[in-house]
Formats: sequence, C-alpha cells, structure tokens
Amino acid sequence: MQGLPISFSQCRHRLAGGRVLTLFTGRLAVAGPVLPAQFEQWVCAADMQRAGRFRDPVVAGRYLASHVLLNRALAEVLGPGFSPEQVLRDAMGKPYLPGRPVHFSLSRSDNYTVAAVSRGHPVGVDIETRMDLSIAREVAGRVLGREESEAWRRLGDTAALEAFRAIWCLKEAILKVSGEGLSRDPGEIQLARDAAGWRLLRLPEGYGDCFEWELGRADPERGFPGVFYAVKNRPEG
Repeated sequence: MQGLPISFSQCRHRLAGGRVLTLFTGRLAVAGPVLPAQFEQWVCAADMQRAGRFRDPVVAGRYLASHVLLNRALAEVLGPGFSPEQVLRDAMGKPYLPGRPVHFSLSRSDNYTVAAVSRGHPVGVDIETRMDLSIAREVAGRVLGREESEAWRRLGDTAALEAFRAIWCLKEAILKVSGEGLSRDPGEIQLARDAAGWRLLRLPEGYGDCFEWELGRADPERGFPGVFYAVKNRPEG
C-alpha cells in the first residue's frame, strides 16, 4: 500500500481451537479529508458522506483512512470480487456483508487504527490510546459493575490504569459484536481476571452464554497499542 495516507500491516492471531483472527493495523498520517484519487476506490459514497459530518478535518481524514484500511482488509480476505459498496449497515448501524460468512470490526484511536476479520465468528475489536487514571476514575461508575469496581479500587495506580483500559476495550469489543455499542450500559457486562486472562461472568440478555465468548489481547507490532478483541465462538452466517 505504498503511498497511502496510512502504513498498513497484517498479522494472524491464534485463537482457541486453532482458529485464526486476522488483524490489519494502520498508522494514520493524514492532515485533511481528501484522499488521493487513486485511493478513492477503497471508500464508497456513504463513507465520504459520513466523513463530511466531522467538523475537524483531521478527524475526517482519519475516518476515511481507517475505512481505506478496512476495505483493503476485506479485499485481501475476500478476493477481487469485493467492493466497498457491498458493505451495508443494519438497523443499529453495524456494518456487515450480506450473504458472506465473514465478520469484521474496526477501531480507531488518535492516529492508530485496526481492523479484524473473522470467518464465521462474530468479532469486535477496540484500541484506546487516550486514557489516564483521572479519566478512568471519572467514568468508572458508568463502566464498572459493583464487583469490578470493588476489585479495581484495590489496585495500585499503574495496575488500575491497565486494568481499566482492558475492561473498557473488552466491553466495547463485546458491544460492537452485538451492534448496540455504548447505547447499552457497559455495567451490564461483568468481567474478572485470573491467571488465564480476562473472562466473562455476566452478559446482558440476548448475548448468549459466557462460555461462548473468547476475550483477549493481541500485540500485532512493536509500538502499536494493544488490540483487545471479543469473538463469539458460536458460528453465524
């Protein structure tokens, strides 16, 4: 992808049972919402319209560049028959590919973006670069459940920040799978950490059983934020 307003790389992250989650990462370097003409094929008219709603031209440019990455990622997985116009949105605004057993998710924070693509299993990803302890303490009451809050407040500052980042990103990833996003109260999701990593204790009604989900963190490349993911192990078409 030489010449694109992002640097683009790909990695394969192993999940339980030998399944693979393909991650595409990008470092954005854009100053405005105008893409070079040769890259316009990687965004559709709907992408351009959504970018036009941002007042900040840098944010608009990052939005477009992240969708260039997503659509290039889908083309890599699906082959030459794919075009960005095939991506539709459901009633809640979640993007999907009708008739294809491919699930995907996109996250962007500052000048970093990541797209995840999974065959047959719904997936959500999230990254967060703008997080400090003061922000965590301010929003903890809206994000953490009672048991989570009690355990979190016993941690030292460094551990508390890293734990909050993980909880926040994992809950966002789960909510992206559902399509509800932050319209759903993240406090309805209960997480706990043990030696094996993060696990689910409670989910909202309609999200399935906790054992159906796999949560984790991938570190795709040096200097890139940790990518938190949620994969629902029950296959869907």
